[in-house]
Amino acid sequence: MVPSVVDDGMLAKIAQYRSRGRVPATVWIHEGTGASLSRCAQPLAGIFGGRCPEDERMVKALMDGLTPEGRQKRQSFPCTAADGSKARVKTVKLIILDARPWQAAMGNSVMGKGTENAENYEGCVLEFAKIDNIHAVRASLEGLMDLCARAFSADEGVRAQANLAWLAELEATKWLHYQSLLLGAAERMRTALSRGVCVLVHCSDGWDRTAQLVCLALLLLDPEYRTLEGFARMVELQWCGFGHKFAERCGHYADPAFQKGQQAPVFVQFLEAVWQVARQHPTEFEFNERFLATIAYHAYSCRFGTFLFNTEFEREKYRVRMETASLWSFLLAPQNRRKFTNQLFTMRKTKASGPRERRDRPDKYDAKKRGSVHESLRARGKKAHARARSAISSRSSSRRNLASGPPEGELKVNMSQVLNKAFEKCE
Repeated sequence: MVPSVVDDGMLAKIAQYRSRGRVPATVWIHEGTGASLSRCAQPLAGIFGGRCPEDERMVKALMDGLTPEGRQKRQSFPCTAADGSKARVKTVKLIILDARPWQAAMGNSVMGKGTENAENYEGCVLEFAKIDNIHAVRASLEGLMDLCARAFSADEGVRAQANLAWLAELEATKWLHYQSLLLGAAERMRTALSRGVCVLVHCSDGWDRTAQLVCLALLLLDPEYRTLEGFARMVELQWCGFGHKFAERCGHYADPAFQKGQQAPVFVQFLEAVWQVARQHPTEFEFNERFLATIAYHAYSCRFGTFLFNTEFEREKYRVRMETASLWSFLLAPQNRRKFTNQLFTMRKTKASGPRERRDRPDKYDAKKRGSVHESLRARGKKAHARARSAISSRSSSRRNLASGPPEGELKVNMSQVLNKAFEKCE
């Protein structure tokens, strides 16, 4: 979805200015504040900072539509300049969140790409999430897998003696560091949108880190995406629909033309970040960790056609939906649904809207059937649910201050929990 003031001629010029023709597209609007969440690719600004008036007008149009509540909340929103310094900018209306480190963005400018100059976009500030590229993430996972393999192959005595060394090696892999960067940026997006500040996020080409950040922000903001069907819709749109390169990132092709250097666990990294949030808020997600693990497994298994190929065009060309089964049909089937359902889940009413939702594919099983399943599960697990909620109430109260915490229906990420949980079994 794009603003109504943007015509086809403007879109054509903006597509020439954005990498891969990926123009800013609005994917979600906060119902309370009216702030929009949009995604795109890096601008082709180059080392001399080339401009596109049509792109600037479109970004300005993204700021329109705030509710009175949203306009009031954004007056004192704390912003971060590109150099990391804190400042209060009274006129801030939109945050351009570049997922890359500043050095990477400057390096791309030498190749004719780069990032935006916030001075050319009225009411905008530019921030960097400092998330490294796919090569760093791939090396991090390889180090983590090697570390775990060595730990499990050793006997208990050797494992106990090497405990401290293992924790140091775990930190050296930087896997948890990258998780904290992802969740920290998503929390920043949640805070901005809840305070009436629009967000435009991009990385280099808009199909790796951009998808991660957008989806994590949606999970924090909208309870709908924490349900089984909602999560399926989100993955279908934000990952498959926007062209995440599953075939190359997951190594589906045996063709030597697809280099091994393009493989990276971007999608798996996102699924673990979802798991990190779910562990902090065990009653807020309808699905359990088995659901996430099954999705991660079948992203590589090629048993289902959901993650085959790189784009919707290729899937239509090779008749994927006609010739293969959908992963969501398997996960959401009545006979399988219960084992993927979180028994502690508490249904919440959706507080926001997603203008680009596509409800046809994942919603094969209607809401009435889903509701009957929820009622049955809650009836049978009522006593266990009550005990679990009382057990976690003390922890929840320390994590969330209701007076200054997020609005109802939204989640807040406790960054210290991301690192502490990893060390529980090692102590």
